[in-house]
Amino acid sequence: MALAKMALRLGHEVGLKTDPNEPNWPVLMIDLPTGQVGYHLPKDEVIGHWPEYTKEWDGHSLEEKRRRIAEFLDD
Repeated sequence: MALAKMALRLGHEVGLKTDPNEPNWPVLMIDLPTGQVGYHLPKDEVIGHWPEYTKEWDGHSLEEKRRRIAEFLDD
């Protein structure tokens, strides 16, 4: 959530997306310059108010998410 808040302040698109199959585990989505990343969170542990994320999940795997984060940090 801290990464998402910083990304939001930097102007990146950030928001919560509800998975209809897992409504108690919303996904906090972040559009980094290196690509979309998402984090499933227990609904009762989500802190703060987040906009709705309206884009579709791009199908990234855990490995792809880690690569995108590493590339973002390496920039």
